[in-house]
This record gives sequence, structure tokens and C-alpha cells, in this order.
Amino acid sequence: MANEPKGYGPPKIEGVRAVRVGGEEGPQALAPGAAESAPRLRLEVRGAAFPRRAMPLLIRVGGRAHFVTEVSADGKTIACILDEIPEEGAVIEVGYPPHQMTELPERFSLSMLEDTEPGGGS
Repeated sequence: MANEPKGYGPPKIEGVRAVRVGGEEGPQALAPGAAESAPRLRLEVRGAAFPRRAMPLLIRVGGRAHFVTEVSADGKTIACILDEIPEEGAVIEVGYPPHQMTELPERFSLSMLEDTEPGGGS
């Protein structure tokens, strides 16, 4: 059919979560721009599927791009590490830049932060 899109198109997103993976505890450590001992976050995005392509898959939070470092075996979950806590309300986008990015309806919030990963220090 002539009107059907060609190629993969932007990824279809189902959800996002953030997990603390290191650093100090407490609300002062979670402030944007906190000291180097501030926690790092593992940001996970779930979707319909994230096919491997020649272009790198990125997660962009608040305009800052992060390369995807993990893809689940089923290809439906991707993750990256954030070295800084993004601003509250930062836009989250996922995709293959520059033209196939999907903006998530959810904005970054400290409320999406889940407990430290097992063995991560808490």
C-alpha cells in the first residue's frame, strides 16, 4: 500500500523507570548538580521492540544524550546510566537521532526513582 510508512520508524514506548545505582543517600544527594558523590541513575525504558540498527540508539533526558548501554534479551527494554540527576520535569526522548526520536509523555521526576539495585549499597 502506498500510504504505509517505510522502515522501522520511531520506537513505541510503554514505560520508564529510574533506579539508583550508587552514591550517597538522602535528599541532598538527589539535588540537580549535587557533588560527585551523588548517586548515578540507571534509566530503563520499556517498549514494543528496539531493533538493532546502524544508527546508535539514544535516550535523551533534558536535552542531554546518553548512549544505550543495555538491551534486554527480548529487545523490549533498554537502559543507560545518568551521571547527573536531571532537572525535575526534564523531557525524556528515545530513538535514533536526529529524525526518529519519540518524546515520552512522562517527564523526569524524582518520584519515578525506585530503590537501589540489589548489591548496589542500600
